[in-house]
Order: sequence, then C-alpha cells, then structure tokens
Amino acid sequence: MMDDTSSNEYEAPALLAEDEVIFPHSEATITARDQRNTAALLQAAMERQLIVLVPTSNPKDVPGAIGTLVHVRKTATNNGRVNAIVRGLWRVRTERVLDGTEYSRVTFTKAEEIDVAPATRSEAMNAVHNQIDEFTKLIPGIPPEIIEALRGAETPGKLADLCAYSPSFSSVERLDLLKTLGAEERLRKISKHFERQLADLREVAMIKTISECETCAELADRALESEPFRRGEIAVEFLNHVAQKHTAELLGVLAEKYGPAFMRRRALK
Repeated sequence: MMDDTSSNEYEAPALLAEDEVIFPHSEATITARDQRNTAALLQAAMERQLIVLVPTSNPKDVPGAIGTLVHVRKTATNNGRVNAIVRGLWRVRTERVLDGTEYSRVTFTKAEEIDVAPATRSEAMNAVHNQIDEFTKLIPGIPPEIIEALRGAETPGKLADLCAYSPSFSSVERLDLLKTLGAEERLRKISKHFERQLADLREVAMIKTISECETCAELADRALESEPFRRGEIAVEFLNHVAQKHTAELLGVLAEKYGPAFMRRRALK
C-alpha cells in the first residue's frame, strides 16, 4: 500500500532504472529486469497499483531525485522479466530509501511544478502548436491521434510532457525535461529542439527530386552523349552527387529495390 507518512509525504515501492523516464499524462510500457525491480513492480501490482520510477540504478542517488509516480495498469511476466503498462501521474521528489525488504521502497513528496491555468494559452504554447502544424505538413504520415492529443493539451506542462515522447529526444534530454519543474521553461526547451528539427526538414523539403534536379539531368545528358570510355567516369560523378544531395531518396530507392533480397540473405545467415 502507498502509505501516507505525513501530511504530504508518502511511501511506495520503487523501480530504480536509468533508462525508465516516464512523464505525467502519458502511457508507456516499462520492463523490470533485475530481481529487486521485478519484486517492486509485482508488489506495486498487489498494493494500490502505484510505483515510483526513479531514473537511477544507484540507491545513493535516490534521496532528492526527481522521479515519477505511475499507475500500474497491467503486468505480464516473460522469461523472468516483468512488463507493465503504466500511466504517469505526478512528478515526485524522493526523500528516503527504506531498507529491509526484497525490493526498494521510498518515501516521497509531490514535486512542486510551476504551470499556468488551463484557460491561459502562453506564448510558448502558441509557438509549439505552430511547430506541430508545420510538422504535419512536412511529415504527412504522423498519426492523427497523436496530433489530436497534442492540440488538446490544456497547459504548457501537459503539452511539454506529451511532446517529450518524440523519438528525436535522447534519454539524456528526456531526463533533463523530467527534472525541469517549470512548465514554461520545459516547453521552451521543447520548442528549441523542435526548431532544430524543422530547420533540417525545411532544408530537405527544398531539395528537388532526382528527376527534377538540373545537375542530375545535366550529368545524365553528358553520360549519354559521351564516348563509351567516358561514361563510367561521369556515372561516378552522377552517383556522388546523388549520394550527397539526394541521400534520402537514394536510400528509399535502394530499400525498395534491394531490401527484400537483403532481408532474405540476413535470415539465412
């Protein structure tokens, strides 16, 4: 059971793992691999389905750490590991590690996050919403339910936490976002990251396709009009240009043309 040890301090099982960064408002799957984390997750499932995820594997780093209280919705055991579907509830600040059990327990308090009222749409929120709109134009395949969830976020904190699950963020960046308690500051970090991504996407969007590229057409014409002994040299120049300026399109052509054959060869090894 998650015990209330004072007016604002609680106690619950804890999962200590550097690679488990879960944000409030979000649902994810976590895996407990070692014996203590497995025991903690199973204990949480038997209590109030609540566990504290602390992004460290060293118990000495737990006091004062920022983690996440999550609701354990479902668990499944597989080859000694326990997988769980969880939903993030609060950012928490862990206080103490309680010894004497086969799993870790901690005391914790709810972290004091700084957010704005749902009725107020901040400048940072407007900036990120505009960036999301631009992403949908540059990357048409983004699932509509993701866009709908992001647009429906009522506060900067919730919007930032939902955006933090973008696969473009590294584990170090996610941990930094988890520790950033100010919602506006967190959202500004998100916006800066997105702007770097969009700059790259804008540059790619401006690149013409191979069939539209004047340089490609000129090299192809030269190769066709040249003597046979010169065509190989021009073909190499053509391929170098394509590899440098049309990398994504070239990789797509190679994947479509030779991907199945490569996969068959790998499966036979």
